[in-house]
Amino acid sequence: TIVFLMSASCSACNMDLVISFMSSHPGFNYCILFEGNQESVEDLRKELDPEVRIHRCETAKLQTQLQVNAVPYAIVLNKVGQAVGADIFDKMANLNRAAAPLIRVYNNLNPDK
Repeated sequence: TIVFLMSASCSACNMDLVISFMSSHPGFNYCILFEGNQESVEDLRKELDPEVRIHRCETAKLQTQLQVNAVPYAIVLNKVGQAVGADIFDKMANLNRAAAPLIRVYNNLNPDK
């Protein structure tokens, strides 16, 4: 599972990058913790696959609970819920680097995909 932390007020939060990553790796589960009004969350739901979980959040609360002080941020979880990667992402290379442990395991288990 990859959890994206994003905000409607963040100029660096690039949803096209997230969508591109999800398209490249359809075998993963995704969740977006999104700071924005209800309308922006509904617009996002229309744009994404219905399987992607989207939850409204307050980044200030996430900062204190997760010790994450920036968005956009990705947290990569293995199947038992352990964080195996995390990083800010403003380009695909950062996102691929953070998700590398998950990508390697997935590719080893699914060599034909």
